[in-house]
Amino acid sequence: MSSILEADEEGVKLAASEIKAGRLVAFPTETVYGLGANGLNGEAVLNIFKVKGRPSDNPLILHIANKNDVKLLASDIPEYVYELIDKFWPGPLTVVLKAKDIIPKEVRAGLDTVGIRFPVNKIARDIIKSSGVPIAAPSANISGRPSPTNFEDCYNDLKDKDISVVRGGSTDIGIESTVLLCTDYPPRILRPGKVTAEDIAKLIGACDDFMESEAVEEAPRSPGQKYGHYMAKKKTILLDMLPGLADEVLYKINPNATFILSRDNRFEDENKIVLAKYDDPLEASKRYFHALRKADNMPGELIVVQAYSKEGIGKALFNRMIKSASGNVMEDVDEDWIW
Repeated sequence: MSSILEADEEGVKLAASEIKAGRLVAFPTETVYGLGANGLNGEAVLNIFKVKGRPSDNPLILHIANKNDVKLLASDIPEYVYELIDKFWPGPLTVVLKAKDIIPKEVRAGLDTVGIRFPVNKIARDIIKSSGVPIAAPSANISGRPSPTNFEDCYNDLKDKDISVVRGGSTDIGIESTVLLCTDYPPRILRPGKVTAEDIAKLIGACDDFMESEAVEEAPRSPGQKYGHYMAKKKTILLDMLPGLADEVLYKINPNATFILSRDNRFEDENKIVLAKYDDPLEASKRYFHALRKADNMPGELIVVQAYSKEGIGKALFNRMIKSASGNVMEDVDEDWIW
C-alpha cells in the first residue's frame, strides 16, 4: 500500500528524502497532482513510466524551485524566454528548450529538448527545494485516466503502487500547464493551458497558437500530444454547441446516461453534474476531471458533456474535453448520431 504524507514541514522533508533516494512521490501543484522522481536520475524516472503505464516516448516535464535553475538544465535559451519566465513564473507555463547533457534520456524520451516549469504551489516548491534536484513529474494518474485534482482521486489511483502521496487540498486550476516550444521564434503552443497564445503574444510580439487539428508528431515534444488522455471508463460524448441547442439533444438521448453540464443547460436529470456557467470555463476547468471520475461511479453506460466557452482557458478545457471523449463530438442538433 502507498503511504500518506501530510503537507507539513515533516511531510515535506520525508517527501524530499524519498525523491533523493530514487523513489516516487505524488504531490499537489496548482494545475493537477504530479507523480515525481529525481529528474537527474534516469532509473528513478523509469519508475514513473512503470507505475503509470505510460508510453516511454511520452516526454516528462522537469519542475524547479528557482527560475534561474532553467540555465542549469537548458542551453541556447532565446532572450524572449527570459521575458516569459519573468512574467509567468512561478505559474502554469512549461517552456520546451534544448536540453543540456545532464538531463537523462528517460526524461526527454530520447529527444534533444526538455520541458521545464516553476510551479506556484508552495508544497510542490518546498519539496523540490528540499530535495535539491529538479523533479520530473507528469500527472499522478494511471495513464489515460483523468488527471487527479484532489488528494482523494490521486490516492485512489496510486494506493496500490507502494509510493508516498502527499495530502494536499484541491488544485487551483484543474488542468495541466501550457506547454510552449521555445527553440525558435515565434514560440508555438504544443499543449494549451491557462496561459494563452494571446497572453504570450502580448508580451513578446507573436506566438503560434495550438491547433486542435494539427497532426501528431511521431516523437511528441510535449505530454498530451499523441496518446489517449483524461478518459473515463465509460464512453463519453461531447456536445460542442450552445447550452440551449444542447438541451434539444439531451432530451433525445438514451436515458441510460450521466450528464456533465453547465448552469445554463435547462435539461433536468437525477444523474446530472453541474460544473459552472457556460461562460466561466475557469471554474469548469477546476472541476472537470473530478466530475469525470464521479460520473464513472454514477448510473448509466454513457457520459454526455456540455462544452464551454472557448475564451481564455476555455480553449484548453475544450482540448481536454475532446480527448476525454476520444473525439466523439456532436456539433449540430440535427446530426444523425447513433447513441
